[in-house]
Amino acid sequence: MLTLEGTLNTIQPGFELASEAEQLVGLDQQQELGGAEGMLRKELMRALPALRTLPEHAEALATQLRSGRLVPRTERYAGSDRAVVEDWLNRGLVATAAAAGALTSGVILVAGSLSTVTGVRDALWTLGFSGLTGSSVLLMRTVAQALHGRIATRE
Repeated sequence: MLTLEGTLNTIQPGFELASEAEQLVGLDQQQELGGAEGMLRKELMRALPALRTLPEHAEALATQLRSGRLVPRTERYAGSDRAVVEDWLNRGLVATAAAAGALTSGVILVAGSLSTVTGVRDALWTLGFSGLTGSSVLLMRTVAQALHGRIATRE
């Protein structure tokens, strides 16, 4: 279309293909169909075979709806997309839980360092360092799975 318009502009400067085509198509349709009413009549005649079966389809749908067999099912993610989304959601949940565990362990370690009683301090430090170790392992595992997934998709 660009080549045609460029050629026509070279032959006759100021020629506008879009407006000329619009005029030609408008004249052809008006002559052929007899205006807007004729166009509407022609489209209705063309759609009649499909519209003729519309009451039967509506009755079949109503029957299924009354009997409880018509159940709308929508899935945003299906097939392999669903597996990918669920995998990322699971990783996000594990990462969130691990981050919450790390923060909680940090608070417990701070509480242990503020304690003046040796037994309480040692118990809180043990609990805090154990939680920090566990949450760090979870975070590193999530990162490793994400990196492994990236490497696997490249290959």
